[in-house]
Amino acid sequence: MTIRTTVFLILIFCQFTISYAQDSLLLSLDDVIRIAQDNSPSARLAQMEVNASKLDYTAFKAGLKPELSLSANLPGLSRSISNINQDDGSILFREQSQAISRVGLSLFQQLGTGGNLFVSSSTLGIFNFEPIDATNWRTSIFEVGFSQPIFQFNQVKWNKQNATINLNLALGEYAVEKERIALEITDIFFDALIAQENLLRANTNVLNN
Repeated sequence: MTIRTTVFLILIFCQFTISYAQDSLLLSLDDVIRIAQDNSPSARLAQMEVNASKLDYTAFKAGLKPELSLSANLPGLSRSISNINQDDGSILFREQSQAISRVGLSLFQQLGTGGNLFVSSSTLGIFNFEPIDATNWRTSIFEVGFSQPIFQFNQVKWNKQNATINLNLALGEYAVEKERIALEITDIFFDALIAQENLLRANTNVLNN
């Protein structure tokens, strides 16, 4: 047994065997094991690792849920001079001024196969100011797309396996740590009982003699 473990057990023993007048707190073996498991630094560390692994697994599952996004581009004014070829071969330089704005709504779904599925709708507006004042609209009401890598690494499958393995390992280490503490406490518990019996026997012999 390490010194740290010994000090930890002494603290538990002192904390839960305080006597008030003639009354004392009696603990069973199960009570002592539960107290040690709840207060052991190593068990708490293992529990923290389990919680972290659960959060990672939850985050992975959340990443597979559909994502809804709204995008918008504010109208940006652009001014330029364009060269326009004339029928007689000459070039006419004309100033152009326009603003372009776009609004889009997309629903994105990542698949377990590593592919992606999306549904989108968008509207594009072109506002011409020079040389002709005109407005043009182009709308994509419903657009569906699907992409599936064939000869590429499936990152989604790997992330799922990694998150599952890490969670199972953390749960296993936590269970092993609790069992180790239970075995160690059981040995100390019965050693204390034997020592108590020996003390009572020695006190009885002293009184009889």
